[in-house]
Amino acid sequence: MTGDDRHGKKKKIAIIGVSAIILVAMVVAVAVGVTKSKGHKEDNTPATSSKAIEAVCQPTDFKDTCKTTLAANAGNVTDPKELIKVAMKIATDKLQEVVDNSQTMHEVVKDPLGDQALQNCKELIQYSINDIKKAFGNMGPFDVSKVKNYVKELENWLSASVSYEQTCLDGFNSVKGDAGDKMKNFLKQSQELTKNGLAMISEISKLMGGAIDIKPQRRLLADGDSSKTSPSWIDGRKLDLATASASSLKPDVVVAQDGSGKYKTVGEALKDIPKESPKTFVIYIKEGEYKEHVVLEKEMKNVMFIGDGPTKTKITGDKNFADGTHPFRTATVVVIGDYFIAKDMGFENSVGAKGHQAMALRVQSDQSIFYNCQMDGYQNTLFTQTYRQFYRDCTISGAVDIIFGDAAVVFQNCKMIIRKPEGDDKATVTAQERSDKRQPTAIVFQNSTISADKEYKDKTAFLGRPAHTYSRTVVMQSQIDDVISPEGWTPWTGQSNTEECWFGEFSNRGSGSATNKRVSWFKMVTRDQADEFSASSLLFGENWIKPSGVPYEAGLMRIAIISVSALILVAMVVAVAVGVTKSHKGGNDEKKPATTSKAIETVCQPTDYKETCQNALSEKAGNVTDPKELVKIGFQIAIEKLQEVINNSDTLKEIAKDNLGNQALQNCRELIEYSIDDLKRSADKIGPFEVTKLKEYVEDLKVWLSASLQYEQTCLDGFDNTPGEAGAKMKNFLKTSQELTKNALAMATEIGNLFRTSSLKSQRRLLADTPMDPKKAPKIIPSWIEGRKLDIATANPISLKPDVIVAKDGSGKYKTVNEALKDIPKDNVLKTLVIYIKEGVYSEQVVLDKHMTNVMLIGDGPTKTKITGNKNYADGVQTFKTATVAVIGDYFIAKDIGFENTAGARGHQAVALRVQSDLSIFYNCQIDGYQDTLYTQTHRQFYRDCIISGTIDFIFGDAAAVFQNCKMIVRKPGPNQSCMVTAQGRLDKREPTGIVLQNCTISGEKGFDAATTIAYLGRPWKMYSRTIVMQSQIDNVINPLGWMEWTGTTNHETSWFGEFSNRGLGAATNQRVKWYKLATPEEAGAFAPGSILLGDKWIMPSGVPYVAGMMRV
Repeated sequence: MTGDDRHGKKKKIAIIGVSAIILVAMVVAVAVGVTKSKGHKEDNTPATSSKAIEAVCQPTDFKDTCKTTLAANAGNVTDPKELIKVAMKIATDKLQEVVDNSQTMHEVVKDPLGDQALQNCKELIQYSINDIKKAFGNMGPFDVSKVKNYVKELENWLSASVSYEQTCLDGFNSVKGDAGDKMKNFLKQSQELTKNGLAMISEISKLMGGAIDIKPQRRLLADGDSSKTSPSWIDGRKLDLATASASSLKPDVVVAQDGSGKYKTVGEALKDIPKESPKTFVIYIKEGEYKEHVVLEKEMKNVMFIGDGPTKTKITGDKNFADGTHPFRTATVVVIGDYFIAKDMGFENSVGAKGHQAMALRVQSDQSIFYNCQMDGYQNTLFTQTYRQFYRDCTISGAVDIIFGDAAVVFQNCKMIIRKPEGDDKATVTAQERSDKRQPTAIVFQNSTISADKEYKDKTAFLGRPAHTYSRTVVMQSQIDDVISPEGWTPWTGQSNTEECWFGEFSNRGSGSATNKRVSWFKMVTRDQADEFSASSLLFGENWIKPSGVPYEAGLMRIAIISVSALILVAMVVAVAVGVTKSHKGGNDEKKPATTSKAIETVCQPTDYKETCQNALSEKAGNVTDPKELVKIGFQIAIEKLQEVINNSDTLKEIAKDNLGNQALQNCRELIEYSIDDLKRSADKIGPFEVTKLKEYVEDLKVWLSASLQYEQTCLDGFDNTPGEAGAKMKNFLKTSQELTKNALAMATEIGNLFRTSSLKSQRRLLADTPMDPKKAPKIIPSWIEGRKLDIATANPISLKPDVIVAKDGSGKYKTVNEALKDIPKDNVLKTLVIYIKEGVYSEQVVLDKHMTNVMLIGDGPTKTKITGNKNYADGVQTFKTATVAVIGDYFIAKDIGFENTAGARGHQAVALRVQSDLSIFYNCQIDGYQDTLYTQTHRQFYRDCIISGTIDFIFGDAAAVFQNCKMIVRKPGPNQSCMVTAQGRLDKREPTGIVLQNCTISGEKGFDAATTIAYLGRPWKMYSRTIVMQSQIDNVINPLGWMEWTGTTNHETSWFGEFSNRGLGAATNQRVKWYKLATPEEAGAFAPGSILLGDKWIMPSGVPYVAGMMRV
């Protein structure tokens, strides 16, 4: 809707007049029907009708029209049911008369646009007739006690009638001659009657609750059964939209372009929809681009479209105003039948800016829901025409009046993407069309994101403009990027709509949300006002949205956050420390509070956050000093608290507002589960812990605490790009938790000293009263050390006798890797389960979850057997979940396998392999990607003879990871990008983590030009990042500076980046940054796998080629 003449704007072309007459009659019927006094006979005199008419016309704006029309049609009738019959007959007769006999309409048919306008009017009249019948059907069972709900229904219907009439008039804006003026004059009385009806229903509650006696009758207008006014899913078929999939819904019809469904087109499938369907009729539309014009007629109710994803299943068209199609008819998909649902669907008008008005989707379906859908276009992308509509987790793109119409519509957790408009057109997100001050309609954005696509850089867009006199739009709790002009809103050229419109903003964030330069006519909304535009208030969503199972917030949103576990980690350390402070020199074991207090003070001494440490432990430890009981209490509290966060926290539920926020929430839940697992595992280790193995235990404990700290930070990082203040609030909320975790690391460093100063000679085992059966003791080393012999260096699929074979050609047990995972025993500890993956490219996302331990994947070679995927951040997937392969279960081994993410530079963060498997080994593997290729997330990892390729931060994470004899290949990045081989994520100075490149080769791919692209050895992702390159070949692909700062941080000041005894054209250190370290032999030796990984205990027994210390190069 760019033009001043609004010749596109989806003109809701409707019309007719007289529909409201009936509403008025209905109100009178109700009012008069209940004025009968107790004990008196019904008075059917003309005076009674006249009095009733006078009363209901009192609050209207057009009183004369109201009185004369009702007096002429109501006669002496006072019985409500008879009045409704008369009213309905008059309404339908008058509406049909307009279509068939109006001289004005016949004269309109002069040119193509005029003919279209006439046809549109006829259609809209039918909608009005249909609405009248529906409204009076609902009135039959009307219960006086439900007057509020009924009034809402009535307002909804009347508002639609107002819109239809105005749309009809708008349709003549571009028609030659005086047809538009004649139509406007013809509809004058009809519009007055409709608006009078709106005025009257706002008074119904007063009329019914005042002098009218209604107590004796519960049902006003019918003696029979009630008819449903709500979608079938409330009482019928269970949907659970949040989790529903094509398979779980058991679709009634399947559409597939490849012929695997019943039909190949959507249009064909519509023929199977039962008329006025009593249940939700599900149509599954498989992945594909369907080029067709789809219309779900008014009889097609209770229909659901479900696809394979908003970018995979797409219905597309290109009808447009520039080619002579009336804007009302340009929509690729039109949804008219009530109670429509769409999930995982795309709707598109592909004509582009040149087509002017060109809709992707037009919706006049009452109580309709769109979940995880995408609507793409330019001008007038989405026409929210009438009634009540709810959009959740959707993406809508366009340039001019992207979202327009006169529905009551709420967009929750949606993304509005502004595209570059044509010529001098203004980019406007909304154009709401409310034409009467009593209409219950508005466009509402809640917790949504308003941003620009990459090609629109002018930053002169507007949140909206008033398409009609009483336009109403609210943007609240949303992220507004700087694409929006400081003025925020813009007037409709040539009109004074700004005087009566209502454009409000509440509690927004982002660089475009500042209101100090907003237009004078915008509203700074109060909390109470904002609440009126929530989904429950504006849409009565509790009655129909909530039962559908779609993610839904009834009121204003609260961005809440998670508390995490470190408190208990500290308690566990205290349990050990307190347990050994008991004197054994002949005295009794007295459990005194002073003993606990002293122990707490002692273990808190070396921490960085002493006050936090002492307060937390004093509250939780109580008077208990027995180490076993303290550990039990500590771990039980930890597990319960963490599980409570996952299951019961309203905070967590409220976070899931948009796609990235929902992913961040799910990631946090997963990470908390890992923390719970680590707590349980650590408790198991403590049981058989012997003092003589103190060093090993402390190292395990530090690795575990380091992982816990990393999980907390990963949770925080996930909210970096979510709307609102969630990230800042989460950071503040987790402040104490992170301090406690870091305190625990500090305490673990001092545990040895605590033990040495205590009397512990008499106890070899700290936490077990009786010797444990070695067979039952929890193992902390991979099974191959004492069990099945692997000899990884020489192992092949024949010698290993694999447990499962995967082959694409069908020669194995399975054709996909994921199928093979089902054969892995849960928490496998008995032997290494070997999966042989034969040569082939396996396009799938593979996750070896925490229960899949002691697994080995072996292929036919790193370039022959490849697992590939393309998930990436640019497509809306959190980095944590982009990995083609994620390895979580401990003691994993891979040999002769390739892992790949093919998203390319355009995908930004796109992980090929994510590893958090403790004591994991990768031998002769290849990991290919661009940005963030290999995520060495947590724990201890060893890579030997592997190839890793990428561009930006292509080896990153916070594991203790050693790469021995590997090749790092730098690829060509995107335009204006530099390359970094590593980005280590160490958060605390006591973490035993780091990235170590030993005897590796760092070079560029074929065609890489170091003269035009700068590459570095790494940069500090976090404050205490730690990376060393030693005894390696560094080619001239690396810039002489060697290392790069992390933009916007001072991480390099506290990080540790070292080099030792390297070679090659890029190894010279004379021009290195000042903050790098030229490592000494002793410092380098501390990073050898025998030291940082304690590799002699687990790498050496595996049989993989391995050098524990410095290598002979």
